[in-house]
Amino acid sequence: MNSNSIPNINLDLILQKGMVDKSDIVGDFGCGQGYLTKKLCKKVTDSGMVYAVDIVRDILSSLETILHIEGINNFKTIWSNLEIYNATKIESKSLDSGFLVNMLFQSSKEFEIIKESARMVKNGGKIVIVDWTKTAISPIAPINEDRVDVKKIRKLCEKIPEVEEEEIFVAGENYWGIVLNVVN
Repeated sequence: MNSNSIPNINLDLILQKGMVDKSDIVGDFGCGQGYLTKKLCKKVTDSGMVYAVDIVRDILSSLETILHIEGINNFKTIWSNLEIYNATKIESKSLDSGFLVNMLFQSSKEFEIIKESARMVKNGGKIVIVDWTKTAISPIAPINEDRVDVKKIRKLCEKIPEVEEEEIFVAGENYWGIVLNVVN
């Protein structure tokens, strides 16, 4: 496996769906090992900024070290619980786009996470959500009970007035994706 990617997931397509531009300020929510964070940093260049948010401090510390070694400096790591509204230390309506990639399966509070993400993204901005399909066959896939179906996310988003569904897409062999427009 390439150390710069998640197996069978199209990170370039995900960036494209988020309409990321070189001067954008973006958030990688639940950044984990930082595969998407690194791609975002290279896309937004030094005139933009990437906020890498995660609940595990050690992961953020490791990511900081790796990015600094690679000469990448247009990022800031933020320790936060995305399940709590207004807990993430990013100003409301300050991001051009936000990404929730391969992380919703780790929580039962998808509604709260999407709502917190929408709080931080500007009106007219995008939230791109990508997660495991129910039919994914992979040794690294979560158990089926933990996987979040795109239909469930669509239903949850209908209850969040800050977002509107733009499109559903295939993000890789084992992944679905949804693009949300932030409208409030």
